[in-house]
Amino acid sequence: MSNRSSLPMALLLPKVSPPRLPATLVVRERLLAALDRALMVPLTLLSAPAGSGKTTLLRAWIARTSQSVAWLSLDELDNNSTRFWTVLIAALRTRLPEIGQNSLTLLSSPEPPH
Repeated sequence: MSNRSSLPMALLLPKVSPPRLPATLVVRERLLAALDRALMVPLTLLSAPAGSGKTTLLRAWIARTSQSVAWLSLDELDNNSTRFWTVLIAALRTRLPEIGQNSLTLLSSPEPPH
């Protein structure tokens, strides 16, 4: 992939769509309540070892909250500033379609901004 940000929506959809909840789910009320309280602060970091259920917890919280939530799954290919900002704007546009058009235009130019 080039440094340009013209990623087809078919490639972006899995990155900006929350995964499905499992059919059997252990509801972690204490952790869900902690996420509810986290809305009172500007930034919350959820950190735990791989396989501990971070994604499932966040997905369960999204299912029960009235908040508008944008989802973004990152991987090692997103360690490029142009691609990162492109996928971040794509995630935000799932909730605010009007956001970021000027930025996307700049990011897709032959010489993206530094």
